[in-house]
Amino acid sequence: MRVVADASLLVAALVDSGRDGRWARSRVDMDTIAGPELALAEALDCPLLTLDRRLSRSNGPTCEVITPPGTLA
Repeated sequence: MRVVADASLLVAALVDSGRDGRWARSRVDMDTIAGPELALAEALDCPLLTLDRRLSRSNGPTCEVITPPGTLA
């Protein structure tokens, strides 16, 4: 399922070790996440600048996803 996630879900998935964080991580793992920024970039047909290299490697976005150069995962 494709869902739109706000920043609070993504922050919880990254830093919350409690119940909410575990739930957020499980949703990130099982759904195709589209953040509001990604949806806007797709609607405007323009690139998305992000630090999320995982998003840049996914095949879901219909816009170009640009991340900083480097090999960090």
